[in-house]
Amino acid sequence: MGCAADAKSLDAYTWNGFYVEMRFSPSCSAAWTRATTSDCRYGGSIKTIAWYDWQATQWAAQSNVTVPCYGTRWTNMFNFYFYIQSCIQLYGGPQYCTRTH
Repeated sequence: MGCAADAKSLDAYTWNGFYVEMRFSPSCSAAWTRATTSDCRYGGSIKTIAWYDWQATQWAAQSNVTVPCYGTRWTNMFNFYFYIQSCIQLYGGPQYCTRTH
């Protein structure tokens, strides 16, 4: 089952047909972003940002994934050593993010 076996949502929100979750696996000490959409009016991408600091001023790494119509996508995992944030950006629109965890 891997990291998904004990994964839980640390943060989640719904926006314009997208359900965005920050997922965390205690056994893997990893975090990632999962997004599900059922609305094809908007296209977009999700990202997980790993920050060096709590204030989110200097990022260490990012993983970006395009989310298709009617589907679910996951970003790469990052070690929970970093401060993690999950974001979505609709094409041509602003970026919305979870709190930093």
